[in-house]
Amino acid sequence: RVAADTQIFTPALPAPRVRWSPDGQTISFLALADGRPQVFTVNASGGSGRAITRAPEGVSAYEWSPDGRYLAFLSRDAAPKTPPVANKVGGLSPATRIWLQPLEPAGAARVLTPADQYVDSFSWSPDNQRVAYAFAPVTGFLAPYSTRIFSVAIADGAAQPIIDRPGMNVSPQYSPDGQRLSFVTTSEKTGIIAPRGLAVATAVGARWDVRSYPMSGAWIAETTWAPDGQALFVTMNEGTFATGAGMFEMPIVRVNLADGNAERLGNGATVEYSMSISRDGRTMAYREVQARTMGDVVVRDMATRKTQRLTTVNPELTNLALGDLKAVSWKSFDGMEIWGLLLTPPGYDPPSPGASARQAGRSRLPLLVYCHGGPIGGVTLGL
Repeated sequence: RVAADTQIFTPALPAPRVRWSPDGQTISFLALADGRPQVFTVNASGGSGRAITRAPEGVSAYEWSPDGRYLAFLSRDAAPKTPPVANKVGGLSPATRIWLQPLEPAGAARVLTPADQYVDSFSWSPDNQRVAYAFAPVTGFLAPYSTRIFSVAIADGAAQPIIDRPGMNVSPQYSPDGQRLSFVTTSEKTGIIAPRGLAVATAVGARWDVRSYPMSGAWIAETTWAPDGQALFVTMNEGTFATGAGMFEMPIVRVNLADGNAERLGNGATVEYSMSISRDGRTMAYREVQARTMGDVVVRDMATRKTQRLTTVNPELTNLALGDLKAVSWKSFDGMEIWGLLLTPPGYDPPSPGASARQAGRSRLPLLVYCHGGPIGGVTLGL
């Protein structure tokens, strides 16, 4: 429990900012200090939160070093006091950079990345010596499609390229042994509808070898390494396990790195995200959203695949009459099969196939249509 006067900062997107410290003694989170989000810590047994960062422009993301001695965080540079007369798309905005906050012993934060790099995402190496990060030379909507991946040494700030090629290359994650790096990539394609696939590259040495795992054009959302380094767990839509009626789901999939075999962990019609796996690899926790729900925390025993729901966010829903939600398809004017989700009111009784026109007319209801945006975008169960 956190003190009542602590203002928790909650981003609009479902991206958690709560972390356990590596020693398991404290919990960190983003809260407001002087109107800016900063990293706070609180004892696991409760108490008042304490700010451990003082970024002038606030913190947007952060990660503990594995040994708990440092905190790496993202913060935007201050805007110029005199705005430029002319601006251009993707340019002249303050950079988003990685900062290093020493904790043991405590010290002043120092910047790790230059002002001409807009950092998208990052992760720590297991040996605490380096941070791998994805960045673009510009900012804006199209910036992720011009990203590279570098690593920077925390000792002296020396950086070296790991993935230096066109297209999207984001969300780097070190393998448990620190020898490889997983990331999400468009495989050198720069178009915004190019699939965001999974790839693994060598993380050390002057030569980087990349292996892609296309999985029928899957779009990867999250990645988490198995503790033994032999597989990756990913959440995904499109492609494998997400076609036809399954396109409204987002399953957790285990990808074997040796042969590329992809296996879905569960079979329910759900949207799953925010994975976290135990250090021994025996248990995985994640958020599971079923149709017409907001989602709950679930834990899965990795050996038996049995799951246990830990929360019930909206227990009141069990007392309400809810309509049925199902996937439906139809043929477009050009013969393409189009899919959508049909939600009918509680108690709706559709006409039987042999019903007369009068009987069918009695079952007709007004139809409200919601079309998702494009050129990319989608609708999933629970939303």
